[in-house]
Amino acid sequence: MDKDNNAASTKAARMRFVRAAEIGRWFQTICWVNIPIIGFIYLLVLLISKNTSKHRKDFILGYLLYKFLVWTLAIILVYGLYKMGIDFIDGMLEYVA
Repeated sequence: MDKDNNAASTKAARMRFVRAAEIGRWFQTICWVNIPIIGFIYLLVLLISKNTSKHRKDFILGYLLYKFLVWTLAIILVYGLYKMGIDFIDGMLEYVA
């Protein structure tokens, strides 16, 4: 009876340790991702690594897609504001002249 109880206790402790280690790996990934250029390189290295889990690779692909969409929309927005600003300044200069 003691052996069964001891084995169950050891297995539960091992599962808690594995879960804590996995949480630590995700924490490390999120911390590295927030460093501008190094984070991007880190993601690419994880993406091509054979030791990276499928879940982490799915996260990386989703994150890169998200970043691509955000940067694309930001560039379109900045370009649109730039063009509107140029037209506005040209209109002001015509009005003054």
